[in-house]
Amino acid sequence: MRKLASAPSCLPPIDVEKAIAWCQRKTGKELAATQQEALQKALESRVLVITGGPGVGKTTLLDSILLILRAKKLCCLLCAPTGRAAKRLSEATGVEAKTIHRLLEFQPASGGFARSAAHPLEWDVLVADETSMIDVPLMHKLIQALPERAHLLIVGDVDQLPSVGPGSALADIIRSEVVPAVRLREIFRQAASSRIVTNAHRINAGQMPQLQQPGEESDFFFIERDGTRKHPTNDPRTGQRTHPWEAAA
Repeated sequence: MRKLASAPSCLPPIDVEKAIAWCQRKTGKELAATQQEALQKALESRVLVITGGPGVGKTTLLDSILLILRAKKLCCLLCAPTGRAAKRLSEATGVEAKTIHRLLEFQPASGGFARSAAHPLEWDVLVADETSMIDVPLMHKLIQALPERAHLLIVGDVDQLPSVGPGSALADIIRSEVVPAVRLREIFRQAASSRIVTNAHRINAGQMPQLQQPGEESDFFFIERDGTRKHPTNDPRTGQRTHPWEAAA
């Protein structure tokens, strides 16, 4: 990662200001100042981490970056650790995304990957999304398969739960300060209407979540449960009987 971060950009010359203006006309979405700064860094750096909580415009930023790069006839590969995350990434960007295992051509018989340092992938820019779910061994395999001249974009929410496997690759990469990282913080208007999004940011800031008011429509529910209760109770949302451990989950 240190070697990749210190290498010069291999992208063709891009007038960033003109590219941003063209992109905004193309998508009809105006990028915030922080997003424009992140886009510029993505076009200048061989590797960049883009992180931030829900509703801060990571997908919009990524879509804009890909639009500019593909207009320059660059080959962009997208991947994510799970099939659902890959499908969501494809739907958001209009570019095919694969699971990391499929991208690296997992070999069930050996438990290894066909793609490696000896047989690297072929592309100009690789985007890895939902990287908070990627453990250290899988991230290692992904980086090993990087072509010599490739650019790498690492996207994910560092405040999510760490990966099930060993290590916290995204958090470790950011903490190392070896590669440049951009943290988006501005919550956009559409996302701000979600109480889940606003409460996620409040909790990260050490504040109490805002609870649903009587008669208010909300996507956030707080259901009080006594942890010592041993008998099933009725869920106030559905009326169904739940066990204490189900409610806690």
